[in-house]
Amino acid sequence: MVDFKTEWRCFIRYGEILDIRRYKGAWDSTLDASVIEKAISDFKDTPAAYGMDFGVDQEGNMKLVEFNDGHSLGTYEISPLNYAKFLSARWAELTGTTDYLRAL
Repeated sequence: MVDFKTEWRCFIRYGEILDIRRYKGAWDSTLDASVIEKAISDFKDTPAAYGMDFGVDQEGNMKLVEFNDGHSLGTYEISPLNYAKFLSARWAELTGTTDYLRAL
């Protein structure tokens, strides 16, 4: 078991970071964006919208905690517009319809 000092939820939409929110732990931990970007680029078969949770352990190492499909994630206080874009991307993919918010 890993004892995480801090955890973040990363909202990924069409292979790009839409938003990142700290949801647990120390406010003064540093997020390593390069670790997140590498995980996104290495993960080839992804849905249009998904979440990746990352944590910093007690030794300061950043690790992937889990991956979550975008159709059922909470907002973690991202903006309403970004949350709508996130859900729209995944819903359009699941239903085979047009994502009218893709251009935003």
